[in-house]
Amino acid sequence: MEAYLTPDYPILRPNREGYGWYLDEPVTVDVGGPTSFTIPKGYKFDGHSVPRVLWALSPPFGRDIYAALVHDYMYEYAKTLGVDRSFADDAYDKIMCHPKYRMNGFRATVMPFVVKVLGWSFFYLGRK
Repeated sequence: MEAYLTPDYPILRPNREGYGWYLDEPVTVDVGGPTSFTIPKGYKFDGHSVPRVLWALSPPFGRDIYAALVHDYMYEYAKTLGVDRSFADDAYDKIMCHPKYRMNGFRATVMPFVVKVLGWSFFYLGRK
């Protein structure tokens, strides 16, 4: 599965109402197969859910923030999009490893692993 975002680097702004980010322009996402969708302007998401104490090792922002954008949206709208957790996690992994968005080997390896291990609580319990 290859993942494409149009535009490649959509404009994100810090969420002034609290922690996280909001999308300042719509972005079309194609994650392979029949699953293509548009994330609307104004969508708010928390980005990488990294505890503040670990920000020195893995800050919750950087080029790979777009993987978190797509992943958060897919988790929140899984039923509407017709995707399951595994598909959303695989899309996150592909974007994290894509040369346009990849930060470093540590993040590209560890972050998708953590998402696969801990993501169930966000997906099944609806936490954001």
